[in-house]
Amino acid sequence: MFRLLITFVAGLIALGLAGALSARIGGSHVGRAVLPVVIRGPDEYRQAVPVVRCWPQASTLDEIPTLTTSLVPVTG
Repeated sequence: MFRLLITFVAGLIALGLAGALSARIGGSHVGRAVLPVVIRGPDEYRQAVPVVRCWPQASTLDEIPTLTTSLVPVTG
């Protein structure tokens, strides 16, 4: 449980730093950029989790599907 809390707080800090950096680069007000990113960020991740869980999981590299067709025909 403690690791989960640390990970969550570290994620919030990373979101805040990303918002602050983007505000500095764009010449915007830092507080106005950081607050929405930190507040909305965890909610966006919460909404993405069910989608990510639907992706197929491969346990080994042999099970990862590969592209079997090519747009350019092989001649030889």
